[in-house]
Amino acid sequence: MVNGKKRVERIPNEWVEELRSLVEAGREFKSAVAEVFAANAQLLVLRRKEYQKKKEKKKEKEKEKEKEKKKKRALKRQRKG
Repeated sequence: MVNGKKRVERIPNEWVEELRSLVEAGREFKSAVAEVFAANAQLLVLRRKEYQKKKEKKKEKEKEKEKEKKKKRALKRQRKG
């Protein structure tokens, strides 16, 4: 396709075999690229999941630290009071 339009060209018979091998090589290349894209997409999904897990763990740690701070403040108030 060129500019969104299909284009058809006549090919001399002498060129057919050579062009077939080139077309096949192009298809194999396209297939290999598609596999790489698919693998990259899977890696992206895995990385996103890892990031979310780390983010959740960080939030949990922050909550735990805040709870500890509250406990310490409460103990200090009890000792003073």
